[in-house]
Amino acid sequence: MRCALTPALPSELIDFVLKAHATFYIRTLIICQPRPAFIESFCRCFTGDEPLREVPESGWETLNQVAASKQVQSIFVPTVSHLRAILAGLTCGSNDGASNQEPHDISKKKPTILVYGLVSLHEDTSQWSTQGFGNTLSSLLDLGLKTHAGVMIVEERRLDHRESEDFRQQSRARRKSIRINQAWQQEVPLLGGSERRDGLGESAGYSGRTVEVSRILARWFRFDEGSWVDNDEE
Repeated sequence: MRCALTPALPSELIDFVLKAHATFYIRTLIICQPRPAFIESFCRCFTGDEPLREVPESGWETLNQVAASKQVQSIFVPTVSHLRAILAGLTCGSNDGASNQEPHDISKKKPTILVYGLVSLHEDTSQWSTQGFGNTLSSLLDLGLKTHAGVMIVEERRLDHRESEDFRQQSRARRKSIRINQAWQQEVPLLGGSERRDGLGESAGYSGRTVEVSRILARWFRFDEGSWVDNDEE
Protein backbone atom coordinates (compact mmCIF):
# COMPACT_ATOMS: atom_id res chain seq x y z
CA MET A 1 0.00 0.00 0.00
CA ARG A 2 1.48 3.30 -1.15
CA CYS A 3 -0.85 6.31 -0.87
CA ALA A 4 -0.47 10.06 -1.30
CA LEU A 5 -3.39 11.62 0.55
CA THR A 6 -4.88 15.10 0.37
CA PRO A 7 -3.47 17.69 2.81
CA ALA A 8 -4.54 17.55 6.46
CA LEU A 9 -4.44 19.90 9.41
CA PRO A 10 -2.19 18.69 12.26
CA SER A 11 -5.29 17.91 14.34
CA GLU A 12 -6.75 15.88 11.45
CA LEU A 13 -3.48 14.01 11.09
CA ILE A 14 -3.39 13.03 14.76
CA ASP A 15 -7.03 11.87 14.69
CA PHE A 16 -6.22 9.77 11.62
CA VAL A 17 -3.18 8.19 13.28
CA LEU A 18 -5.15 7.22 16.39
CA LYS A 19 -8.20 6.03 14.50
CA ALA A 20 -8.81 2.28 14.21
CA HIS A 21 -8.52 1.32 10.52
CA ALA A 22 -9.83 -1.91 9.03
CA THR A 23 -6.74 -3.11 7.16
CA PHE A 24 -3.74 -1.14 8.46
CA TYR A 25 -2.36 0.78 11.42
CA ILE A 26 0.16 3.63 11.63
CA ARG A 27 3.34 2.20 13.15
CA THR A 28 5.77 5.01 12.32
CA LEU A 29 4.79 8.69 12.09
CA ILE A 30 7.50 10.94 10.67
CA ILE A 31 6.70 14.65 10.97
CA CYS A 32 8.88 16.83 8.77
CA GLN A 33 9.25 19.83 11.08
CA PRO A 34 10.65 20.50 14.54
CA ARG A 35 8.49 19.26 17.42
CA PRO A 36 7.76 22.79 18.83
CA ALA A 37 6.62 24.02 15.41
CA PHE A 38 4.27 21.07 14.97
CA ILE A 39 2.79 21.45 18.44
CA GLU A 40 2.17 25.15 17.80
CA SER A 41 0.47 24.35 14.46
CA PHE A 42 -1.61 21.68 16.20
CA CYS A 43 -2.70 24.14 18.86
CA ARG A 44 -3.65 26.75 16.26
CA CYS A 45 -6.23 24.28 14.93
CA PHE A 46 -8.16 24.91 18.16
CA THR A 47 -7.27 28.50 19.00
CA GLY A 48 -6.72 30.32 15.70
CA ASP A 49 -4.93 33.49 16.77
CA GLU A 50 -5.86 33.09 20.45
CA PRO A 51 -3.19 32.33 23.10
CA LEU A 52 -2.05 28.70 23.16
CA ARG A 53 -3.17 28.34 26.78
CA GLU A 54 -6.74 28.36 25.44
CA VAL A 55 -6.29 24.97 23.78
CA PRO A 56 -9.04 22.67 25.09
CA GLU A 57 -7.93 19.83 27.31
CA SER A 58 -9.13 17.32 24.74
CA GLY A 59 -6.50 18.68 22.35
CA TRP A 60 -3.65 18.08 24.79
CA GLU A 61 -5.05 14.66 25.63
CA THR A 62 -4.98 13.70 21.96
CA LEU A 63 -1.32 14.70 21.65
CA ASN A 64 -0.49 12.82 24.84
CA GLN A 65 -2.18 9.71 23.43
CA VAL A 66 0.26 9.70 20.53
CA ALA A 67 3.25 10.38 22.77
CA ALA A 68 2.33 7.54 25.14
CA SER A 69 1.29 5.08 22.43
CA LYS A 70 3.29 1.85 22.25
CA GLN A 71 1.85 1.27 18.80
CA VAL A 72 3.02 4.53 17.15
CA GLN A 73 6.65 5.58 16.86
CA SER A 74 6.72 9.38 16.43
CA ILE A 75 9.79 11.06 14.92
CA PHE A 76 10.35 14.76 14.18
CA VAL A 77 12.83 15.77 11.46
CA PRO A 78 13.75 19.42 10.76
CA THR A 79 15.70 18.96 7.50
CA VAL A 80 15.95 16.70 4.46
CA SER A 81 19.30 15.40 5.72
CA HIS A 82 17.71 14.41 9.03
CA LEU A 83 14.86 12.68 7.22
CA ARG A 84 17.19 10.62 5.04
CA ALA A 85 19.32 9.66 8.02
CA ILE A 86 16.22 8.49 9.90
CA LEU A 87 14.98 6.49 6.92
CA ALA A 88 18.36 4.81 6.55
CA GLY A 89 18.64 4.09 10.28
CA LEU A 90 15.19 2.56 10.57
CA THR A 91 16.04 -0.09 7.99
CA CYS A 92 18.52 -1.74 10.32
CA GLY A 93 16.64 -4.23 12.43
CA SER A 94 14.11 -1.70 13.74
CA ASN A 95 11.35 -4.32 13.66
CA ASP A 96 13.09 -7.14 15.52
CA GLY A 97 10.55 -8.67 17.83
CA ALA A 98 7.88 -6.17 16.82
CA SER A 99 5.32 -8.90 16.19
CA ASN A 100 5.58 -9.99 19.83
CA GLN A 101 4.94 -6.45 21.04
CA GLU A 102 1.96 -5.58 18.84
CA PRO A 103 -1.51 -5.68 20.44
CA HIS A 104 -3.61 -8.64 19.36
CA ASP A 105 -6.18 -6.46 17.57
CA ILE A 106 -3.60 -5.05 15.12
CA SER A 107 -1.34 -8.07 14.66
CA LYS A 108 -3.09 -8.99 11.40
CA LYS A 109 -3.18 -5.45 10.01
CA LYS A 110 -0.61 -3.90 7.68
CA PRO A 111 1.93 -1.74 9.54
CA THR A 112 2.26 1.62 7.82
CA ILE A 113 4.81 4.45 7.72
CA LEU A 114 3.23 7.90 7.42
CA VAL A 115 5.37 10.89 6.45
CA TYR A 116 3.81 14.32 7.05
CA GLY A 117 5.19 17.28 5.10
CA LEU A 118 7.74 15.52 2.88
CA VAL A 119 7.21 17.86 -0.07
CA SER A 120 7.30 21.10 1.94
CA LEU A 121 10.48 19.92 3.69
CA HIS A 122 12.27 19.98 0.33
CA GLU A 123 11.05 23.45 -0.68
CA ASP A 124 13.61 26.27 -0.69
CA THR A 125 16.48 23.80 -0.31
CA SER A 126 19.09 22.43 -2.69
CA GLN A 127 17.03 19.23 -2.80
CA TRP A 128 14.04 20.91 -4.47
CA SER A 129 14.39 18.93 -7.71
CA THR A 130 13.39 15.60 -9.20
CA GLN A 131 16.81 14.34 -8.18
CA GLY A 132 16.28 15.44 -4.59
CA PHE A 133 12.84 13.89 -4.38
CA GLY A 134 14.09 10.73 -6.03
CA ASN A 135 16.78 10.25 -3.41
CA THR A 136 14.35 10.75 -0.53
CA LEU A 137 11.56 8.63 -2.01
CA SER A 138 14.02 5.86 -2.78
CA SER A 139 15.01 5.69 0.91
CA LEU A 140 11.38 5.82 2.03
CA LEU A 141 10.20 3.07 -0.33
CA ASP A 142 13.24 0.95 0.53
CA LEU A 143 12.29 1.24 4.20
CA GLY A 144 8.77 0.11 3.40
CA LEU A 145 10.04 -2.94 1.52
CA LYS A 146 12.56 -3.96 4.15
CA THR A 147 10.09 -3.64 7.01
CA HIS A 148 7.11 -5.05 5.07
CA ALA A 149 5.20 -1.82 5.74
CA GLY A 150 2.85 0.34 3.71
CA VAL A 151 3.81 3.94 2.99
CA MET A 152 1.62 7.07 3.13
CA ILE A 153 2.53 10.71 2.54
CA VAL A 154 0.42 13.71 3.56
CA GLU A 155 1.11 17.44 3.32
CA GLU A 156 -0.01 20.03 5.87
CA ARG A 157 -3.18 21.96 5.05
CA ARG A 158 -3.27 25.65 5.83
CA LEU A 159 -5.66 26.59 8.61
CA ASP A 160 -6.97 29.57 6.61
CA HIS A 161 -7.66 27.46 3.50
CA ARG A 162 -11.34 27.69 2.56
CA GLU A 163 -13.12 26.08 -0.36
CA SER A 164 -15.52 28.29 -2.31
CA GLU A 165 -19.24 27.67 -2.56
CA ASP A 166 -18.84 27.11 -6.32
CA PHE A 167 -16.33 24.36 -5.59
CA ARG A 168 -18.65 22.67 -3.10
CA GLN A 169 -21.41 22.62 -5.71
CA GLN A 170 -19.28 20.39 -7.95
CA SER A 171 -19.93 16.64 -7.98
CA ARG A 172 -18.24 14.51 -5.33
CA ALA A 173 -15.96 12.90 -7.93
CA ARG A 174 -15.05 16.30 -9.39
CA ARG A 175 -14.21 17.74 -5.97
CA LYS A 176 -11.99 14.73 -5.26
CA SER A 177 -10.14 15.17 -8.56
CA ILE A 178 -9.57 18.89 -7.96
CA ARG A 179 -8.34 18.37 -4.39
CA ILE A 180 -5.85 15.72 -5.45
CA ASN A 181 -4.53 17.83 -8.34
CA GLN A 182 -4.14 20.92 -6.17
CA ALA A 183 -2.33 18.98 -3.45
CA TRP A 184 0.57 17.98 -5.69
CA GLN A 185 0.69 20.67 -8.40
CA GLN A 186 3.97 22.38 -7.42
CA GLU A 187 6.50 22.65 -10.23
CA VAL A 188 9.93 21.14 -9.50
CA PRO A 189 13.06 21.56 -11.65
CA LEU A 190 14.46 18.41 -13.19
CA LEU A 191 17.96 19.18 -11.98
CA GLY A 192 19.21 20.52 -8.68
CA GLY A 193 20.67 24.02 -8.67
CA SER A 194 18.21 25.47 -11.20
CA GLU A 195 17.73 29.19 -10.69
CA ARG A 196 14.30 30.50 -9.81
CA ARG A 197 13.01 33.47 -11.81
CA ASP A 198 11.19 36.31 -10.10
CA GLY A 199 7.96 37.56 -11.57
CA LEU A 200 4.25 36.92 -11.85
CA GLY A 201 2.30 34.34 -13.79
CA GLU A 202 4.18 32.64 -16.61
CA SER A 203 7.25 34.82 -16.09
CA ALA A 204 7.86 33.22 -12.69
CA GLY A 205 9.35 29.76 -12.27
CA TYR A 206 12.67 28.06 -12.99
CA SER A 207 15.21 28.58 -15.72
CA GLY A 208 15.27 24.92 -16.78
CA ARG A 209 12.67 22.23 -17.43
CA THR A 210 10.23 21.43 -14.63
CA VAL A 211 7.76 18.70 -13.73
CA GLU A 212 4.82 18.62 -11.34
CA VAL A 213 5.27 16.84 -8.03
CA SER A 214 2.26 14.69 -8.91
CA ARG A 215 4.11 13.19 -11.89
CA ILE A 216 7.04 12.25 -9.68
CA LEU A 217 4.83 10.64 -7.06
CA ALA A 218 2.59 8.88 -9.59
CA ARG A 219 5.36 6.41 -10.39
CA TRP A 220 4.95 4.83 -6.95
CA PHE A 221 1.90 6.22 -5.17
CA ARG A 222 -1.86 6.04 -5.54
CA PHE A 223 -3.62 9.38 -4.97
CA ASP A 224 -6.65 9.52 -2.70
CA GLU A 225 -8.56 11.69 -0.24
CA GLY A 226 -8.05 11.35 3.48
CA SER A 227 -10.95 10.40 5.72
CA TRP A 228 -10.87 13.94 7.19
CA VAL A 229 -12.29 15.29 3.90
CA ASP A 230 -15.50 13.34 4.50
CA ASN A 231 -15.71 14.88 7.97
CA ASP A 232 -15.45 18.38 6.46
CA GLU A 233 -18.39 17.72 4.17
CA GLU A 234 -20.80 16.33 6.75
